[in-house]
Amino acid sequence: MGWMLQLGRPDPGKWHQKHLAGAIAASTDCVSDAARKFLDLAAAVLDEPDQEVLQALRAEAINCHVRDRQLKAVMTRYPRWRPEVEIAGVIPHGFAGRPVVYWTDNTVFAPLIGRMALHQLGVRLSQFSDHVHGEGHTWLGKLTAQQMNFALEDRYTASRIVSGPSTHFSAMRTLAESARSDTAVFMNNNAFIGRRFACTTLGGHLCFVQATAPLTMARLYNAAVVPLTVLETKPFQKFSVRFHQPLEADMSLSRDDDIRRMALICTRRQMSAIRENPEQWLCWMSGQFAQPVDGKLHRPAM
Repeated sequence: MGWMLQLGRPDPGKWHQKHLAGAIAASTDCVSDAARKFLDLAAAVLDEPDQEVLQALRAEAINCHVRDRQLKAVMTRYPRWRPEVEIAGVIPHGFAGRPVVYWTDNTVFAPLIGRMALHQLGVRLSQFSDHVHGEGHTWLGKLTAQQMNFALEDRYTASRIVSGPSTHFSAMRTLAESARSDTAVFMNNNAFIGRRFACTTLGGHLCFVQATAPLTMARLYNAAVVPLTVLETKPFQKFSVRFHQPLEADMSLSRDDDIRRMALICTRRQMSAIRENPEQWLCWMSGQFAQPVDGKLHRPAM
């Protein structure tokens, strides 16, 4: 990452060429317990028994993570440089007088590119996070990644709401205030946001896990929950952001039934996208899938 942050070089218009010329080739050898669990989970979700195909998928997924960090580094170093973003689907306008929750699918590039696309559309956001960013394997690496994440969040959002073990209830109050003041909220589809989650059975022994926080907001505050999917279409250079039809609460149903209904809609859409672009989904590592054992949900440790 050092060469991307140094003064003078690289040229933002050409820096990706250096990476493409010497791209990190992640090993496809199944040498760790985490790698074996990755392959087992991917085989079950994608219904793909070929181990070579699954190992190649693992390598592509690792490289997506690498590119995401490198993209953040370059965008932090060169604030005026931005990748090309193609916006499709339901353009997020026309919700005057209603709270709006932009709920990103859990793709690798969703937080950064999703915020950037909404900023370009003139939408002021309040970022809701369930953790203080701490990526990296060393103290210095975690600090560097945290500073890059915060710098990019501050660039594209109006405020930040952090929900952690000691700040959960105050974060919920701030979230409610944002909803009442018609401030748009940006959330990742993280299964650990909040204290409750919706579990949708996929068949077999797997369940798809989603947070209930945005779905609850649809019922409590008449919020329009707008899902969006971010995919990389050309490495480092071009991305697509697709806004989907807003999720609307059905007040004729009970709370639990309505949340299950909205969660099922999201699950079907996301599973279709996961099978089309499996390498770009963070769900392999974020606990998005779970397996019921003895009445409790156990998430695969990736």
